[in-house]
Amino acid sequence: MSSDAIIWIAVGSIATAFIVILNTYLLFVRPWWQKPKFTLDFEMVHPYCGDAISGGFLRGIENRATFWLRVRVENTGRSIAKTCLVKLIKIMDCDGNPVEPFDPTRLHWVATPWGADPFFSITLNREDYEYVDVLVTQERIPYILICGDQFVWAKYEERALLKHLDKGCYILQITAYGENVNPETKYLTLKWSGTDFKKGVLLEIHDSFKKARTRCKEYMRC
Repeated sequence: MSSDAIIWIAVGSIATAFIVILNTYLLFVRPWWQKPKFTLDFEMVHPYCGDAISGGFLRGIENRATFWLRVRVENTGRSIAKTCLVKLIKIMDCDGNPVEPFDPTRLHWVATPWGADPFFSITLNREDYEYVDVLVTQERIPYILICGDQFVWAKYEERALLKHLDKGCYILQITAYGENVNPETKYLTLKWSGTDFKKGVLLEIHDSFKKARTRCKEYMRC
């Protein structure tokens, strides 16, 4: 075989390998690299927690001081996240037993209408974030309300589901979903005194149920 033929065979092999690598990149690596990604976080400070004067959550009462607790959902990926929504999947006691009756409920994005049916989903651009309402307390009301589709301002069909939490310690599982992004799950631990509508609330966020359960049991020992 001539040296020219060997060279052309080598060039053809290199070209074939390059095409295979390029196709692998375009079909698999590039989409993975450019995918959007959810990051959920929370702190017991503003703007995660917000003070407001809101309409009474009980029939027949006037506007009252209100304390909102919100989780921030950020797109830390490299492209737009479409049709984003957050659900409260489960409410548990500190042993992981479900608190009933409860069904997964879509949570309310801040600054979107409460009357939308279902609650709006949104688009998050790259490095963009929004807050989702999770819980809310109000002056002189002895329980904490869930900001899901059975909230008093929502327009959903009334169902016999849990709408608020009494004094106690709880674990809440929340998950963010999107059309083109992998779901992201976090666990919130809640300690609710049932008295002071602001100082009586402690909410923390965790990466795993194990960490949340450990923290919840620490609440109960205090």
